[in-house]
Amino acid sequence: MEGLVSCAIEVRHSGLNKYRIVRGATNYEVDQKADALRAQWDNEWKRRLAVEQRRQEREQQLQYSWNSKERAAERTAAAEQVLGSLATILVDGIRNSTPFSWDQLKDPRTFPEPRPTKPTQEEAPAAPIQTAARYQPKNGLLEFLSRSRRMAAAEAAKKLYSEDQERWAAEVAEINRKSALREKEYERSLSEWDLDRQEFENSLQRQHASVDERAAAAAAGKEGAVAELMSHAVDNLVFPECINVNHELDYDAASKCCVIDFNLPKPDDLPTLKEVRFVQSRSEFTEKHISDAERGRLYDSVLYQIALRVIVAAFAADANGYVQRVTFNG
Repeated sequence: MEGLVSCAIEVRHSGLNKYRIVRGATNYEVDQKADALRAQWDNEWKRRLAVEQRRQEREQQLQYSWNSKERAAERTAAAEQVLGSLATILVDGIRNSTPFSWDQLKDPRTFPEPRPTKPTQEEAPAAPIQTAARYQPKNGLLEFLSRSRRMAAAEAAKKLYSEDQERWAAEVAEINRKSALREKEYERSLSEWDLDRQEFENSLQRQHASVDERAAAAAAGKEGAVAELMSHAVDNLVFPECINVNHELDYDAASKCCVIDFNLPKPDDLPTLKEVRFVQSRSEFTEKHISDAERGRLYDSVLYQIALRVIVAAFAADANGYVQRVTFNG
């Protein structure tokens, strides 16, 4: 069967012992989903490490303290919460689920580079004013008595004005030259920025258009697009940390049947811690786990809930009646 899910990548996390095959129509979508999954798993792993580190630190600090009983109660509450979450996978999933939307696949980024800033014009100095006091002849008593000295004073004032005028003109010319260079560099930067922005937005539009086309194809009942929709709907599900969501999916338009091969957890994947107590006489913590019978019942319940949760998600994602039967294999 030809499908639109043509790209795939394997994602692993050794710490969490998790593995999933991420699929998508383009390398970009696969990379984005894989990065998001890695980030999610990394955060889970960091939380586990942080919890374990805090547990070890608190145990060391509270080992010979009455507060150890409180710590035991905290660990018991945490264990009860984990076991409780496994018992309510189906209810919590349906109650708190967010339906898959094709818009989730659209690249939400905006062009990251800021627009170049237009350079400000440097203010030119004021031009010399010939009538200013600085440029008037300095006539004292000697200049009053001597015509030649008056002429020399007038010539000196005229020369000073001429020199200042030339200096001012040179400064203005230099300011204009630098301003022209800055303006030219700004225009070049703006042109490059605009080209990069256009290329980015065109790429974004193409990616969004691809998603819209596949969404329209799914709405029209195209086999590959419906298969992709079902796959995204299952990938969108959130389970407790101990459940590794990994699946293979096939859809046949003729029979309107969707077959989902789901990688179910193994019995040892489920937590069994039920209670933690602090034994003061031995200054140590003791752990109590659920019985083998309880463990078996919990495991069966988890498998049934996963199957129902996946089947419900598959039917819920199909708003047009293209999926009439879902086969769940685990």
